[in-house]
Amino acid sequence: MNFTVQIHNAEEGGFWAEVDEIPGCITQGETIEELEANLQEVIELSLDGLIQDYVDSLTKRVDIEPGDSTWTMALKLEREKSRAEA
Repeated sequence: MNFTVQIHNAEEGGFWAEVDEIPGCITQGETIEELEANLQEVIELSLDGLIQDYVDSLTKRVDIEPGDSTWTMALKLEREKSRAEA
């Protein structure tokens, strides 16, 4: 998956970056190498959060007429282990 990353010089030194495709996905680093590592981490955390938000939105409560049961539906998605975790 490819992302568009805007890299900026920080006023106090170093760099900061934002990922266009993921709102609020911003990080910083003193060097480009540190920024790259931080970007990898913040993108993964942001995507995990977006997936969890999506899964939570799929859990919905359906109210039936009085006297009937209330049904709850949930879907759980599991992420495959990355090469680094395997």
